[in-house]
Amino acid sequence: MQDKKFISRIYLYCFLLLLFSNYLHAQKYRIVFTASVQAEPCDPDPIRNSSDILRLENRSLGRSVTLALASCADLFDSHVNTVRFIDFLPNAISRKRYAETTSGSVVVDDFQRVNVSFAHCDSKTISLSTFSDSVKIQIEPYVDITTRPSNNAVCEIDLEADVQGFAPEVYVWQFYDQFSTATNKWTNFPSSLQGIYKVSFKIDELVGNRAEQFDGTTMQFRLKKYCSKYTPPVIYSIIACSPELVGPILPSQTRCNYSNEGRFIMTVNRDLFADEKIVVSLYVQNVINPSQYDFLTQEVSNNLIQISSEKYNFSWQGNVSSGNYKVKYQTIKGNGTIPETDPSWATLEFSPTFIISKSNGFNYSVEVLKNETCKSEYDGEIKLQVTGGESGRNYSYIVYKVDGSNVTVHKNWTVFSGLNTTVSSLGKDTYRLQIRDNQGCYAR
Repeated sequence: MQDKKFISRIYLYCFLLLLFSNYLHAQKYRIVFTASVQAEPCDPDPIRNSSDILRLENRSLGRSVTLALASCADLFDSHVNTVRFIDFLPNAISRKRYAETTSGSVVVDDFQRVNVSFAHCDSKTISLSTFSDSVKIQIEPYVDITTRPSNNAVCEIDLEADVQGFAPEVYVWQFYDQFSTATNKWTNFPSSLQGIYKVSFKIDELVGNRAEQFDGTTMQFRLKKYCSKYTPPVIYSIIACSPELVGPILPSQTRCNYSNEGRFIMTVNRDLFADEKIVVSLYVQNVINPSQYDFLTQEVSNNLIQISSEKYNFSWQGNVSSGNYKVKYQTIKGNGTIPETDPSWATLEFSPTFIISKSNGFNYSVEVLKNETCKSEYDGEIKLQVTGGESGRNYSYIVYKVDGSNVTVHKNWTVFSGLNTTVSSLGKDTYRLQIRDNQGCYAR
């Protein structure tokens, strides 16, 4: 029995010795971040490239072991001599990526916990006195641009980072200004486009009235994601945007209530570039289906009239009847035009509806005030009264003498003020009158 107890004590002693030996062996690991930990725990591939690893170096054996981060757990266990890391960063990096300012702790072998606070770009060495070793940590947001350019030249661009939720300082959007005279040509976007993971913009929002310089070139875009780290640039082929519509389209009514000389003026925010033309397509409301607008005609111009700073007028030259209309427009360079069958028109939005109205027509009445008193006295009088018409217009009349089929001018065009007048010096005869306004419109 004593021999068995002795043997049991030997086994227990050996077991404790082995356990202590393993503990001493675990102390020989130096834990170092050789690169930033750049992983989202629930990614299928949490380690984005070969440098994003945690390396444990076994000094006594002169070899190293490379470990991958656990993808969906609050606990990362290396499974090498039970070296274990818990809550390495706040929220245990298992539910979200790094925040702007974070605090966390490191646990080695469950024997020592070292608490530490981190901020972006910090590189801190934490002494682990129990083992005379250290942990070096640097926090760096891991973010990239997911948007990729198409093969076509564009003037409106959408850029999106693959991760949202970082502090605004992580989303510093930049473009490469190849025409800048600065040594560093990388330029920040305007402040209104900063601090957000997704941006949509037109080229002139970045470069203002220099957009013509970038027309037909390529532009590079990137994120400065803190810590002087940058995403790889994405490259887009650029075409200058068409000028933007400013304010409502201003229609002018037809000259007469029966004519079709309607016009309109549209105002845009910039002048045309050299060798650039604006192509304006006019669409009229469908009578049967009022929600539909049908192509009517098109005009091309290489000349806009400046009316103020950043306001330039295009004036439609052709005749337009009264009705409801919309326009689409775009610019081109060189000769030719863009036929209405071109697919590009389908990608454009209609302008708001504008209405070309008829001018107000007018009528008149005639009243005999006095017949001729004696033959050849020519003292007869009639009164003309105009009703309706456009405000501000004046009128004139012409008197014809009718003798069977023979019609001659008795009194030529005579202007009168107001809406009524008296025609005098009439003999005993048959007369015909016409009235028109100063725009050449007749009573009908």
